[in-house]
Amino acid sequence: MAKEKCKKNEDELERRRIARREKYKRIKSDPEKYAIERAKKKEAYLKRKIEQKVKNINEMSPREQRAQRKRWRENSKRYLKKKAKERQIKEVTIISQVLEGRGKININDKEVSDPLCEENTKEEINNEINHRTFQRKIKALKLKHATEKKEMTLLIKKYKNRCRILTKILNKMKQNKAYTGSEENIALSTQVPIETSSCHDGTQKTTSEQVILNKIS
Repeated sequence: MAKEKCKKNEDELERRRIARREKYKRIKSDPEKYAIERAKKKEAYLKRKIEQKVKNINEMSPREQRAQRKRWRENSKRYLKKKAKERQIKEVTIISQVLEGRGKININDKEVSDPLCEENTKEEINNEINHRTFQRKIKALKLKHATEKKEMTLLIKKYKNRCRILTKILNKMKQNKAYTGSEENIALSTQVPIETSSCHDGTQKTTSEQVILNKIS
């Protein structure tokens, strides 16, 4: 009995999910209803944020951050798979359109394939696929170049600021050195030589500081 109830509940939930999806598709097809739905969702999100039910990644604990990042990765993988499928469907539709347009000739309501046209269409299809792949690669390279350019500009700015700071420090050091050197020159110029008589060697020129030291000794 319990298993049957579980199965019934699961079936009911699945039915409700399908109904919700269909309802959302109908709303999404109508732009006015879709705009109203988006506004409602935004209001609900802001209300939850005010009530602090929704946290930013910085406000979460490390464990919650890991779980949130894991969810983001899964969502991004799902989104990329969806986009890849859409691209494949587009390519298939383009190929079918080209084949219908140029690769087949209707004779008495019967489709007859022309070999020359088929070869041309194959070449065109391959060229178009290559062109699309190259466009995707160019787009990816442009994005990479833009990110690298931003990083390099930031590094250059940091380097310039560092150089400016170092030049200021060097200028201050030079100014201090020049100031101390001028003080030493002034002190040396104030020292006047004094003649003192010695016992055997004659006269000797000594400074005032030496005289004071001799007196103290």
